Amino acid sequence: MFRQVSDIVYYTAMQKIRVAIMSHELDVRPERTLFFRRLIEGLVERPEIELTLIHFEHMPDDPLYSKACEILLPVVPLPYAKRFLSFIRFCLTTKERFDIVHWLKPRVFPFFWLFPARRTVIMVHGGGDVIVDGIWTFSRQVFNYTLIWFRKYVDAMIAVSEYANKEIIYAYRVHPDRVHTIYPHLDPMYGSIPDDKTTSRTLDRYGIKAQTYFLYLGRPELHKNVGNLVSAYLQYRERNPEMKELLVLGGSIKAKYERTFGTIPASPFSADIHFLGYIPAENLPALYCGACALSFVTLNEGFGLPVIEAMACGTPVITSSVTSLPEVAGNAAIIVDPKDPDALSEALKLVRDPKVRATLIKRGLSRCRFFTIEKMLHDTIALYKYLIDGKRPLAFDPKSRYNAHVNLKTPLPEAIDKFSILTLKLERLPANEPDRLMIEKEYAFYGKVIDAYREEGVAVKDEWIADMVDINGQCWDLEAAIRQGRDQELGLEEVGRRALALRDLNKIRIARKNNIAQKIGLDFFEIKVDHASQ
Repeated sequence: MFRQVSDIVYYTAMQKIRVAIMSHELDVRPERTLFFRRLIEGLVERPEIELTLIHFEHMPDDPLYSKACEILLPVVPLPYAKRFLSFIRFCLTTKERFDIVHWLKPRVFPFFWLFPARRTVIMVHGGGDVIVDGIWTFSRQVFNYTLIWFRKYVDAMIAVSEYANKEIIYAYRVHPDRVHTIYPHLDPMYGSIPDDKTTSRTLDRYGIKAQTYFLYLGRPELHKNVGNLVSAYLQYRERNPEMKELLVLGGSIKAKYERTFGTIPASPFSADIHFLGYIPAENLPALYCGACALSFVTLNEGFGLPVIEAMACGTPVITSSVTSLPEVAGNAAIIVDPKDPDALSEALKLVRDPKVRATLIKRGLSRCRFFTIEKMLHDTIALYKYLIDGKRPLAFDPKSRYNAHVNLKTPLPEAIDKFSILTLKLERLPANEPDRLMIEKEYAFYGKVIDAYREEGVAVKDEWIADMVDINGQCWDLEAAIRQGRDQELGLEEVGRRALALRDLNKIRIARKNNIAQKIGLDFFEIKVDHASQ
């Protein structure tokens, strides 16, 4: 199928990339793996991919396995580690060979590098498995330390946001060149939202009415911050007794909530907090559509799919000012400090203002369109190709038949930011830098993006570029100082001081991007929050 010369694989135009996906996650909880299913469904349809699904459980009723090649690993009949041993036996005995093995979660088996594939890709999503508080079970320790200690065998880790990208580098101590950001997609089922009658029928099953509740979706875990949401809601009701909204907690049951956060505080409005438990995916659009607002004020998210799902349903969003959430929401949500119940209480009141709601709905519908399944598939396949032949596509072609209805032109503030960073790389990196050719190509690409704006009549000023080069240069220097401080073990106080200074510089950087957007009348651009600023 391919020939090897100096560790490079040369493909003809007719050859396919042989991809193996460890799909056993779909067997365990098939109803909760919609994102992975969409990825697999999309890859199966792509002519350049030859897809094989590898798993342990026979799933005769799942049509997905009839669309791709399937390898069913016989489970070793032991009380413990039976899947692990089945995996090892397959690796040591199979004659199959693949170009890529793609793990859907960062829970890879020890000795994962024995898998018969040239490149290993792991969807790590973020660093939450390592850095978020919680009970470190034996299996969690095994999975986490397997990736930390043996990260050199991973060719690519996929992050679901730029924040998650930085978090993965920090949590798993992996080289930045091996972490690639691929944004998740808005599921196609949100392409057409349910009408009022369908919404009403769905809500009737849960005993609630449209536009009478604030919604939260997620598990009742500490980093989901549901306790502060409950406190803020009760405070909102006590300060505004004329308001009658319920608080609906989807994905949670009261017993699990109380095990994590304790009993709900005594209040005349405690009875207005409803726990709905697990909600099937097909009911989610109606729940979003019926809500006054989604309140998703968590402490740590790699991405936060409920944010864009609610936006697609025309529902205003309140979300956190930390981790990936400002990046995902952009300027299409109310952003609050998740640890400040007073601020969240005020946000619940503000979101009921008709003008605020109209603005949030308009911006949200625009914002969610950036996260398409076509873009996700394109970036995933582009990563495969890059790992095989070293050629990284620079941009997603808006004219592609897979993206005929989506405009993904790079926003000008983002293009200037990227261009300034690449300018610094070309100035500071040595001439023999291995990635210099790719950097030069990306530099030329973003230069053309800026020129395209000028050709459209946008008055792009050279001083904007100079200002971004200046601030990114300061950030670069300070990031180097932080790394130097850690290497020299200067102590947490000094490293922390430098990290706070970097946070302040990033605030200036974001302000300059906002200023560019304001001057050209841009309603939206992507705001990124650097890890050090958290």
